[in-house]
Amino acid sequence: MKYEIKSRYTRAVLFETEARSLKEAVETAIGKQVSLAGADLRTGDFRQGNFEVKGSSAGADFRGADLRKADFTGAILPRARMMGADLSGAKCIGTFFEGADLENATLSETDFSGAKMARTILVGVKALKAKFNGSILTDAKMVN
Repeated sequence: MKYEIKSRYTRAVLFETEARSLKEAVETAIGKQVSLAGADLRTGDFRQGNFEVKGSSAGADFRGADLRKADFTGAILPRARMMGADLSGAKCIGTFFEGADLENATLSETDFSGAKMARTILVGVKALKAKFNGSILTDAKMVN
């Protein structure tokens, strides 16, 4: 099936590919180091997805992306760049976010229960009713 990942702002196509699922399309884009900054990925099913950028010190680029109500349960997102992204209502249960940058992200009602978030940047986030039960936040930066 053909998948088009579009900008949440302009509706322009950021990436397109043949894939079995949206998760596979996003994994392919990230594997090719395509920026998904500003992407419209709301309600996506990304459970158990591997979004690690191989051979790069930078993580997947989701800056400003619309990730509302997406399901990242058990996904791998080391060093992900999610500054200004909207993860309202997303499920990130047991997700691997070590070293990720979520500065100024909207995390309202996001469930990070059991997430591995060591060295994650959480400065300026809007986290009304977000859940962090059992999350690992060692050396996370939460204030300026």
